[in-house]
Amino acid sequence: MGLLPLVVACERDDTPAADIARAAPHVPAFERFESWAHRTLEAQPAMREAALAPTLFAPLQLASEVHAARVERVCPRPGSSRCFDATHGELPACEWRSRRVDGEPLDVCHGAQATGVARTRGEVRVEMFFVASEEAR
Repeated sequence: MGLLPLVVACERDDTPAADIARAAPHVPAFERFESWAHRTLEAQPAMREAALAPTLFAPLQLASEVHAARVERVCPRPGSSRCFDATHGELPACEWRSRRVDGEPLDVCHGAQATGVARTRGEVRVEMFFVASEEAR
C-alpha cells in the first residue's frame, strides 16, 4: 500500500484577535515613524519639494523589518500645494480592518509578505508594512 500525500489547507486567521496579535509588536515602530512623518510634513513649506520624500523616509532606509510605507496628506482642494502622496518600497495589496491595539484605534491588514499598520490623523494618513513573521505566513 502506497502513502498518499497529505494536503493541508491553511486559512488565514482574520479575526480581530489575530489581527491585533500580528500588529501589536509593530505599533511602537509605527508610532515613531508616524510622529516623524507629521513633523516632516509640518516643515514642508521650509523644504524643497524634491527633498521631502527622501527626508520623510530616511528613518526607514536601514529598517530591515519594514517592507514598505506610504504617507499621504489629503488635499484640502484640488491643486493645493499641501497635497502629498509618497511611498517607500512596493505596497502590498491588502484589505484594511479597523482594530483597537493597546486601546488605540488603528487600521490593520496582513498578507503573505507583510503586516500593515495605519492610522489617519487630521489630514495625514500613515501606512507601514512590516515583513511578515514566519508564523504569520
